[in-house]
Amino acid sequence: MNFQIIQLATPNLTLEVDSNFDLALNYNTSPVDNTLTGIALRLHYDSSNLTFNETSNLFATDLFGEVNSFADEENFDNDSQTDRYLQFQYFNFNGNWPDRPLPLNLGNFNFTVENPFSDIDPNPIDLILVYNKLRRWIKRRHPHKTLKRVATLIKRQKEPLSIAHMLEARISHDNRHLHFDTLSVRLSKI
Repeated sequence: MNFQIIQLATPNLTLEVDSNFDLALNYNTSPVDNTLTGIALRLHYDSSNLTFNETSNLFATDLFGEVNSFADEENFDNDSQTDRYLQFQYFNFNGNWPDRPLPLNLGNFNFTVENPFSDIDPNPIDLILVYNKLRRWIKRRHPHKTLKRVATLIKRQKEPLSIAHMLEARISHDNRHLHFDTLSVRLSKI
């Protein structure tokens, strides 16, 4: 069973108003396999607190379309505090993506902090990895739990957790057919 893993270079950031920061996304698989069909990602954020500026060092091989910012009118991440998202996807018809040594940096996404966050929060922006299927799986089996609660439990772990750990092998791919919808990286206040 194989897993695609997205990790943040800096999982927790402390930021000040009018400061810029780069969100760097790293990609890997377990076991290592650089011959897949691709992946689709969303980065959700609250535009009243953050302004997306630009991408840099974007991995462009088999990038399907451009990185664009969209209004989250359908609330894809089920979080009313996030109202925008960046979406981008990679796709290779021949199943040869990313065709580079792993791990791989997918790019840096630059944001500006627009408004102050709570003074009592030492880490005012938390970056949480969320799969759409993980959300549905939790809702079906644990309707009383929320993703924020699950994310808090995951965040307390001593070592970084990959999506594979979070899902307990529930999302996988075989024969180059992916069994998940999209990956979302949510920027939100705790």
